[in-house]
Amino acid sequence: MQCNKTGLTDENWKTILDVLNVYDPNDIKHVYPEMGGREFVQGVASAFQKVRAHILRLNELDEAILESKVKPFRGNSDVAVAQEECDSVHESNLSN
Repeated sequence: MQCNKTGLTDENWKTILDVLNVYDPNDIKHVYPEMGGREFVQGVASAFQKVRAHILRLNELDEAILESKVKPFRGNSDVAVAQEECDSVHESNLSN
């Protein structure tokens, strides 16, 4: 699904979360010192929490949609009959 406001897809959001999750200021601060600073790192942590919350909402929405489409199994006599036939064929093969 694509966000109307940002144009980002669900996969884009998950990629952003992955990038924020692995951010290490020690990997970049020698090139961009400000990206290793306390304020920037706090911004990354804040962004991570917001993107994570968004992903969790997407997951909840996906689960709700799935649950509304999947009907609970209430049993089926055809399945029971088919299983009985399979069992009887299996038993007759064992006795031969």
